[in-house]
Amino acid sequence: RGGAWETALELVEEMAAQPGGAARPSAHSWGTAIDACAKGGDWRRGIELLHGMRAAGVEPTVQCYGAAIAGCASRGEWRAALAL
Repeated sequence: RGGAWETALELVEEMAAQPGGAARPSAHSWGTAIDACAKGGDWRRGIELLHGMRAAGVEPTVQCYGAAIAGCASRGEWRAALAL
Protein backbone atom coordinates (compact mmCIF):
# COMPACT_ATOMS: atom_id res chain seq x y z
CA ARG A 1 0.00 0.00 0.00
CA GLY A 2 2.91 2.30 -0.54
CA GLY A 3 1.70 5.80 -1.16
CA ALA A 4 -1.91 5.12 -0.12
CA TRP A 5 -1.61 7.46 2.86
CA GLU A 6 -0.33 10.19 0.56
CA THR A 7 -3.34 9.72 -1.72
CA ALA A 8 -5.74 9.91 1.24
CA LEU A 9 -4.05 13.09 2.39
CA GLU A 10 -4.28 14.66 -1.06
CA LEU A 11 -7.98 13.86 -1.33
CA VAL A 12 -8.84 15.48 2.00
CA GLU A 13 -6.75 18.54 1.18
CA GLU A 14 -8.45 18.87 -2.23
CA MET A 15 -11.88 18.53 -0.65
CA ALA A 16 -11.08 21.13 2.00
CA ALA A 17 -9.84 23.57 -0.67
CA GLN A 18 -13.10 23.50 -2.65
CA PRO A 19 -14.72 26.94 -2.74
CA GLY A 20 -17.95 27.28 -0.83
CA GLY A 21 -17.47 24.00 1.00
CA ALA A 22 -19.02 22.05 -1.88
CA ALA A 23 -17.07 18.94 -0.93
CA ARG A 24 -16.27 19.69 2.70
CA PRO A 25 -14.57 16.69 4.31
CA SER A 26 -16.33 15.12 7.27
CA ALA A 27 -14.66 14.34 10.58
CA HIS A 28 -14.44 10.74 9.35
CA SER A 29 -12.56 11.85 6.21
CA TRP A 30 -10.14 13.93 8.25
CA GLY A 31 -9.66 11.07 10.70
CA THR A 32 -8.91 8.63 7.89
CA ALA A 33 -6.24 10.98 6.56
CA ILE A 34 -4.76 11.46 10.05
CA ASP A 35 -4.68 7.69 10.52
CA ALA A 36 -3.06 7.24 7.12
CA CYS A 37 -0.35 9.74 8.08
CA ALA A 38 0.22 7.91 11.35
CA LYS A 39 0.56 4.58 9.57
CA GLY A 40 2.83 6.20 6.99
CA GLY A 41 5.13 7.52 9.72
CA ASP A 42 4.33 11.20 9.17
CA TRP A 43 3.13 12.05 12.68
CA ARG A 44 3.79 15.77 12.21
CA ARG A 45 1.47 15.93 9.22
CA GLY A 46 -1.19 14.10 11.20
CA ILE A 47 -1.04 16.79 13.87
CA GLU A 48 -1.20 19.48 11.19
CA LEU A 49 -4.35 17.85 9.84
CA LEU A 50 -5.87 17.75 13.31
CA HIS A 51 -5.33 21.49 13.64
CA GLY A 52 -6.45 22.04 10.05
CA MET A 53 -9.77 20.37 10.61
CA ARG A 54 -10.47 22.71 13.52
CA ALA A 55 -9.57 25.67 11.30
CA ALA A 56 -12.01 24.32 8.70
CA GLY A 57 -14.77 24.27 11.32
CA VAL A 58 -14.84 20.50 11.81
CA GLU A 59 -14.67 19.26 15.40
CA PRO A 60 -12.10 16.46 15.83
CA THR A 61 -13.52 13.20 17.13
CA VAL A 62 -11.99 10.87 19.69
CA GLN A 63 -10.87 8.71 16.77
CA CYS A 64 -9.06 11.67 15.18
CA TYR A 65 -7.17 12.35 18.40
CA GLY A 66 -6.45 8.65 18.81
CA ALA A 67 -4.97 8.42 15.33
CA ALA A 68 -2.79 11.49 15.89
CA ILE A 69 -1.61 10.16 19.26
CA ALA A 70 -0.87 6.75 17.74
CA GLY A 71 1.24 8.44 15.08
CA CYS A 72 3.22 10.27 17.74
CA ALA A 73 3.62 7.11 19.80
CA SER A 74 4.91 5.11 16.85
CA ARG A 75 7.84 7.51 16.60
CA GLY A 76 8.42 7.96 20.34
CA GLU A 77 7.09 11.53 20.26
CA TRP A 78 5.33 11.35 23.61
CA ARG A 79 5.65 15.08 24.28
CA ALA A 80 3.79 15.87 21.09
CA ALA A 81 1.13 13.31 22.03
CA LEU A 82 0.69 14.86 25.47
CA ALA A 83 0.33 18.34 23.92
CA LEU A 84 -2.77 17.18 22.07
